[in-house]
Amino acid sequence: MGFQDRIQPRTQAASSEEIDLLHAARVTSDQVGAIATWLDYNKVLAETREFVGRMSKPKKLSPEELKQVRLWLTNAWSTEYLLSNIAKDLGADAVAFSVHWAFPQTYYAVFALRMAWSTAAGHYDRAHPTVIRRFGLDSIEGRLPESLAPCLTGIDADYHYHYINNVEFTTDRRLNRSDVDSVKGYISSALRTTRSGSFEKWKADNISRFMTKKGAKRKSLSREQKLEGDSKIGPTSVISYLYRKRIKANYDDVDVFHNDMINAPLLNHDLQMIVRSFSVVHEAMIARKVGKIAFSELVNQAPPVLREFKNRQLTDLKLILDV
Repeated sequence: MGFQDRIQPRTQAASSEEIDLLHAARVTSDQVGAIATWLDYNKVLAETREFVGRMSKPKKLSPEELKQVRLWLTNAWSTEYLLSNIAKDLGADAVAFSVHWAFPQTYYAVFALRMAWSTAAGHYDRAHPTVIRRFGLDSIEGRLPESLAPCLTGIDADYHYHYINNVEFTTDRRLNRSDVDSVKGYISSALRTTRSGSFEKWKADNISRFMTKKGAKRKSLSREQKLEGDSKIGPTSVISYLYRKRIKANYDDVDVFHNDMINAPLLNHDLQMIVRSFSVVHEAMIARKVGKIAFSELVNQAPPVLREFKNRQLTDLKLILDV
């Protein structure tokens, strides 16, 4: 008996908590679907080909630097391989219950790709906030192909959208993947809720600075205080969203990810497509930075299963680098 077959019909009206869970599950599915749609693979390939053509010539990395790049790429590739085989190797029940783990793995695959790039580029970032912040800055400052670069800055009354324009939108309507405004609307909503959560965390971490003279918590912050938070948070990007969902899947909202509203095979596929786009962009950037020969050697040093997995995708990478 499959997962869907075991769903029991409702015998009474849904509670407000159940309605909230249904809404959260639906919006999460549509936000992820919108991001996957926006990262159209053929568009990403074309943008990446043009982008790497403008990058500086390769530089020689030390053996230790190349080793670190290889280790982070192996980390990313093994996670991408796992995500790509969930639907193939697991039954319906396992696929359904894999969703809340697919979100952390999606984030960690992207994080590992950024760490590999950080090492190749000489940044040597380590902490999650640093990696996320640099990705946001790279997005705004034109150091990434535009499809990966949608991000949000500013404070709640004055948000600034980068590489994606805000549209009149409500999450009461389901995602329409063929409607560009629907796609943009869901991506913008993902960035806004993520930025709001980041700001609230920053405010909580600095609560002792925002007390009245009588020691009570301030009901609201001044514009100057909010702008300080804006500066500290940095740009909110797709990676910021994936990190937020990783936290929620691990700790806060596991019930959302097990909700019947979620189409597990479709959501897993969307997450795979997000990782695939991040992967080809960062592999191309790394190959351009270290040189095609050095990059091929990194692939050849991967475990056999991962080497075979990546070699199936290298045709696209070779076309990108042939500029």
